[in-house]
Amino acid sequence: MRLRKNMISVFSGLILFFPADAQRMVSEGRMEYKVTPMAQPGYESLAASFGTSKQLVWLKGKDCRIDFESMHVRQSVFINLSDKINLLREAGEERFRWTFDSVEWKRTQKKFEGAKWIELNESKDIDGFFCRKALIELSDSSVITLFYTNQYRLLNPAFDPVFNLAPGLPVLYSVVMSGLQLEYRLSSLQTIPVSSSVFEVPISGYKIIKAPLKEPF
Repeated sequence: MRLRKNMISVFSGLILFFPADAQRMVSEGRMEYKVTPMAQPGYESLAASFGTSKQLVWLKGKDCRIDFESMHVRQSVFINLSDKINLLREAGEERFRWTFDSVEWKRTQKKFEGAKWIELNESKDIDGFFCRKALIELSDSSVITLFYTNQYRLLNPAFDPVFNLAPGLPVLYSVVMSGLQLEYRLSSLQTIPVSSSVFEVPISGYKIIKAPLKEPF
């Protein structure tokens, strides 16, 4: 089967081909998501502030790093679930760092406790991935809509509740942040070796802030 020219790039030295019902476990690599704000009445200014945004997810065993970049904010979350979670944010000249232990981090994700996974009878091809549609109903009554593929699954998805709940790799999903709906679309998946230096947390130059009751977005 020949891939379309606009199909998402999947690298592991060479481009790999998998049938729709095969599943490959990913323990190390890099994922990039294009982040698009869905303009809603009353949130036009906030949507415009995101501009062209992206999210990078780096994985290596139990270690994970999530980088979010928008026009005005850069944020990195360094996660080692057996140790500490560090969240770094840069906005203009301001640089902040939050440090969470596992209990504090779990508290910020409280709305996902008891979340309901609802599989829908709908599927479609998204950039070459055969995807199934599902809903995640959260305790705060909000709903996450996503399409995921069974072609890939992360060895350690616990860094993000959305990834942890999905029985495959999320390809397209939407979440609400500060009242604004954001759409995340997988644009690149690279199953490549990742240097341990990627997960080293910068220390100097950041103002340390006490861990909040909820994730500081």
